[in-house]
This record gives sequence, C-alpha cells and structure tokens, in this order.
Amino acid sequence: MQRGALRILKSAVSDKRMKRAIALTLTVLFTLTLAACAFGGTPQGSGATEARTEAPNAERVTLSASDSTEWTCVLANGLSSNALSATTALTDAFRDAGAKAPARVYDNDATYTETAREILIGNTNRAQTAAVREELGAGEVRIAFRDTKLVVLAANDWLLGVAVRLLPTLWSAEDGRVTVPASLSVATDRYAADCLPLLDGENRCVFRVVYSADAELSLIAMVKSAATDFKRALGCRTLTVVTDAEAEDSDAECEILVGPTNRAASTEAMASISGLEGYRLLRSGKKLVLVASSAAEYRAGLAALTEKFTDLAKGAVVGVPMLENDYATDKLTGVLAEEWYLAAPKPAGATVLSTYADRTACMTQATRAEAADFTAYLADLAEAGLTVRSETTQGENRYALAEGEKTTAWVEYLAASGILRVYLEKAGTCRYPEVGETGENNPYETVLWQLPVDNLGTRENGGMSYVFRLGDGTFFLIDGSYNTQAEADRLYEFLVSKTPEGMETVISGWFVSHLHWDHYGALMAFAKYHAADVDVRAFYCHFDPPDDLLDSMRTWKRATRYTRLHTGMEWNLPGFTASVLYTHEDILPDRASNPNDQSTVLRVTVNGQRVLFLGDAQKTVSEWLLRNQTQETLSADVVQLAHHGYEGGTVELYDAIGAHTVLWPLNILSNQESYGGLINVFAFWVGMKPNGNYAYANYHVAYEMSCVKKILVAGAGVAELHFPYTPQGDKLPDHGKIYEDQLKKYQG
Repeated sequence: MQRGALRILKSAVSDKRMKRAIALTLTVLFTLTLAACAFGGTPQGSGATEARTEAPNAERVTLSASDSTEWTCVLANGLSSNALSATTALTDAFRDAGAKAPARVYDNDATYTETAREILIGNTNRAQTAAVREELGAGEVRIAFRDTKLVVLAANDWLLGVAVRLLPTLWSAEDGRVTVPASLSVATDRYAADCLPLLDGENRCVFRVVYSADAELSLIAMVKSAATDFKRALGCRTLTVVTDAEAEDSDAECEILVGPTNRAASTEAMASISGLEGYRLLRSGKKLVLVASSAAEYRAGLAALTEKFTDLAKGAVVGVPMLENDYATDKLTGVLAEEWYLAAPKPAGATVLSTYADRTACMTQATRAEAADFTAYLADLAEAGLTVRSETTQGENRYALAEGEKTTAWVEYLAASGILRVYLEKAGTCRYPEVGETGENNPYETVLWQLPVDNLGTRENGGMSYVFRLGDGTFFLIDGSYNTQAEADRLYEFLVSKTPEGMETVISGWFVSHLHWDHYGALMAFAKYHAADVDVRAFYCHFDPPDDLLDSMRTWKRATRYTRLHTGMEWNLPGFTASVLYTHEDILPDRASNPNDQSTVLRVTVNGQRVLFLGDAQKTVSEWLLRNQTQETLSADVVQLAHHGYEGGTVELYDAIGAHTVLWPLNILSNQESYGGLINVFAFWVGMKPNGNYAYANYHVAYEMSCVKKILVAGAGVAELHFPYTPQGDKLPDHGKIYEDQLKKYQG
C-alpha cells in the first residue's frame, strides 16, 4: 500500500519546485497518510461515501504477474473514446509495472464467455456491475470487488475515465506483481467538481446557444437546426437560442458560443485558429465555444458537438449528462495559403500537423518514407528555388536546411520510424546557427567544468551549471542554475578566473536546456548583475522564451538568439562541435505532458570525445531516443545524469550511451526543509531503482554498469575535464565525509 501511495506522491511532485515534497519525513509519514486517503479518508462533496481502510496484513488479490494473469478487462459496449483511452492507459500501467496486461474484451456473450476473474469497466451486462450500479450516486466514482470480479463504474462517461485512471494509483507493484487489497472499495464524488451538468432538475438544458447578431443567414440556419439536434441528443425539454445582442454577456451564464460573437471566449478562440482550416471546440469556464474557418467547417463542428452530447447522454449511468471542465477538440488540418507556404513543394503524401501551424510556420509529415524520398524532396526544393545550406546525418537519419527568398525549410528523415518531416517557415522567422569551424591549432585547450550551484542559498536541490572554455579562450555555458545574486556572482568570478590573461571575458554561446527555473534562472541573474562586465554573443534553445527570460537575453543587444533548434542541427565553435539529438517537437503531434521531457538533448564533441547533456529528460525522451537514434549516435564518453537523479533517463538509455564518466548535477548537503532537517541528499537518491512508472536508473548507473569508472557529483566541488578525459581514482566520491565537512562548515 505504501509503495502505491508513494507513487501517487511522486507523480504529484514532478515539477522540480515540488521536489521538496519527496522528503525523508514524507516518505514515512505522508506515505501512510496518502494510503489512508486513498482507501479511508473523507471526500468532499454531498452524499460521498468512501473506501474501507486496509487492515494491516490484509489479504491481497493479484491482478497480474510478470508472465501471466488470470484476469480479463471486460468493457461495456459503447464506451466513448475518453473511456477507451483510459483503458489503453490502464494497459500501459500494467506493463510499466512489469506485469502482463490483461486482455481487453467487450461484454458480448456471443464472442466472449464470462469468466470468474474480470475487471468490469463501465456499465457492463454483468450482475456484479448491476449490483454496484444500484449503490451508485450522482457524480460518483466506484471501484469495488463484487464476488470475484473488480467493478470500475462511474455516474457518467467522463468520470468513468477518471475511475479507470485511478485504479493504478490504488495498487501496489513489486517484482512485476500487481496486487490490490481484497477489501478494496472506493466510492467518492470528489471528481464531480471537474464536470458541469448539462441539464437542470427540470430537464432543461443549462446552456443557451448564442450566435452573432451579424451572422450570415446560412450560419443562423445551421445553428437553429443544430439546436434541435442538441435537444434530441440530450433528451432535454427546452434549449434557448439567442443572438449575442439579445443576451447579456455574463461569466455566470452557461453558453454555447457559435462563431465570432461579442464574447471574449469567442474572440480568443477565433484568434487561436487564425490562418488554419477546420474547426475548434473547447470549454472555457461556463462557455462552450465553436469556431471554424468556413461554413462547411461550422457544419462539421456542430455535428461533432451533437455527437458529443449523444455520447454524454448515453454515458450517463446515474444523474444527468455532465461535460468535463477541460473539454477541447479540434479538426485543424489546413494551413493558410501564404506565399511562404506556397513557395515550397510538399513531400508526396504529407499532411500538415495542426499542432504546429500558424501564420509563420508549419510542419508537414509523410509516413512510410525511405531515404530516397529525402533525396528526392531536396531535389524538389532545389527546383523550386531553395538552396540547401547544410546537410547532416545521425546514424541513418538525414537532415538538411534549405533557404529561399520566401521560405526556409528544415527537412528530416527518421529511418527507424519511416518519417519524412519538413518544418516550413516564412523566411527570416527564425535564425539558425552557422555550421562554422572547430579550427586547427587553437591557442587554448578546450576544457569542461561542472560547477556546484547555490543549493544552500535557495534551500533547493537540483540546479545544473556547465562551462566550456573554447579553443579561442571564450566560453560556452549550459544552463547555469538559480536566479540569485550569489549564483550570478559565483559564475562571473569563475569565468574571470578562467579567462586567458590579457583577454576580455566573453561567452560565445549560452545553451538553455528547458524552461525550469533551476536551469535558466542564473541567466536572468547574470543579466541583472554582470551584463556590463561580460559580453554574450549567442543564446541557443528550443522554446519561445517567456517575457522575463527574453528581456534578460535582450540585455545583450548584439547577441543572436537561436530559439528554434531542430534535431539534427550541428554547429562548430573553436575546439567544440555541438549536435542536437532531441527536441520536444520530435514527438508531435503528441505533446510532452511533463516539462522535463521538453528538454533539448545536446551532444558536444571535443578532441574526439563525446559529452552528452540530457537536461531533465525523462521516460518520453528516453524512449524516443532509443527508438529513433542508433546506439552509435547515442554513445558517449561522458554523460550528464538526467534530472539530477530524480526520475530521469531509463536504464536502457544509459546502457545504450555506455559512458565511462557520469556528471551528476546534484548537491550533497541539503537544507531543504521538507527533508526533515539537514541530510545527505545524494545518499538519499543514489540507491534509487526503477519503480513502476518511474525510471530511476541511479543504482544501475552507480553500481551495476561496468563501463562507468567515474561519477563526478556537483555537490562535491568543481570538476575539471580535459580531453581526451581518462577517469582515474575511486568511482564515487566519499560523499559521507564530504557531507560531514560541509555540515560542519554550514553550522559554523
């Protein structure tokens, strides 16, 4: 039980600002509290019941083991896409726990014979489901054993998806075995607050349909016809249709806004599809907004909303249909017919990804592609007047940058996935680094330092700061850590101390891996306190900098900002080659739900050796790299341990990298309050092993990888690497002694 509860806790604190929650005291006290909440606490909401608590040494039921399972997931016929998606996530959760996932079947007696051990999902035809349905209250979620079956049921379809996703947080997983208490019984209406009822107590629709008083007659006719369809779908008695001039604008009113009305939600939604073809449906507070690019798309959007209402009504097991707070869907498959878009050919069979399309850029993608298609497309670009400026390869993957008078194209071919992607943008939208030269007979040796950061001053753990001195005596920085004056001063003093005699201190490049404050904060502090002392020539990243960070970058007026690095891009500086191996656009049309998986992965080559910087990369990045990059591409001599040794890169990723030296950006002495006092935080994390969804590779890297000869911990002090670097001495620092020494100094 405690393992399952701890998993919930760690999931809730994936943001680095919340890491303080995973503390020594919490792992003892709050783990037990969470377990009690999961099975016996009192939920908020009227009429809520709750689970029986699990008694010590209670009997447990095994749902699955690593190689077998007696259970089957039985799905109610007619489950919506939301609930079906949740069952897919449930299957993944079993696999992530190292267990065999139960087969999924529908409750169709003609094709599947009922068995004793079934996980019943939704309003199935089983007697056990019927028994739980009799107890089910409006807005409730229930998970409970009935006889030998585990019933997962909810008052409506969206809540059913919640219930299915809740189940993995209630089980324990160890050595590939997934178990739950035999007494498991969860009943709560706490999640109903995340939904809005569509009907009132008198069977009237709580929404009114609003369209613009200036709307064209064709749209008005569509709206009125759709309103009739809405009533039929919901089975409601009345539904009001008005113009935006007839009905007062009020945030308290539930409205279905169709088209460009005078409501703020309509204006914002219209702006979000500017230049796109298709429709978008989303809920914003008490407004349900439909916007589209044409009459045909409005017709399609209204039909989609009718279908949604039909599904919600069918999925209402108890009470009225309810709409989830974060409801949003779209069908945006086009891109505006701007000159820059029309000026470049498109790969055969390519489609535009709606998640990457606006007035200045878009992404097209063709599947089942081969290397010959990449070559042919470059020829098509040349025929259209674009010039290929650079070509690179990573294993069997191929990349190219082509530029024309109106359009810039970044082309990539991913061999393992058979994907040909093209990033098209209006010429001049983004700047990309010149390939440059590493230089020969550079006057200075290229050296790398790993720096300790201001953990004690911030009372935080983590942070990351790396400095290369290049062959011309200038510097290249990676991240930098916290936004404190102490951090800025320490970094400035270090750079000055390593600047060759007679030279000005210059930063040729500053790379930011991702938008977490313990990585980019120092850049902001450095801009505030030392912009006049040190020149910065360029910034490198893959994100749109938020206003405060952008203002800091602009402090250096002549600095170039390369803010749209693509995987496959390479550039050279004196004694130094940088290669981008991953950016978060690589997983599009999916999105990285965890900001850590938005880290850009950078490989640096110095004097024939490779240093791989993973940033805070976690499971999504690890899996993409292993799937799309060859082991030769991933292999490195030195690797930066991802996410400070919290849940980061996977065991399989580190095995593929095979580095002999590990840079571990973590402190040793921690004064973070939630750890219950001053502790050796490195000792706390170094022994972590993979656990369910969490890819802790720490123990594997530190103790099981025979190739690893040296682990350099940032908290142990400045580490200096000359290339080629040969690891010497003990693999691990004597972190116990370092902790004692730092503790004495800290306590004065």
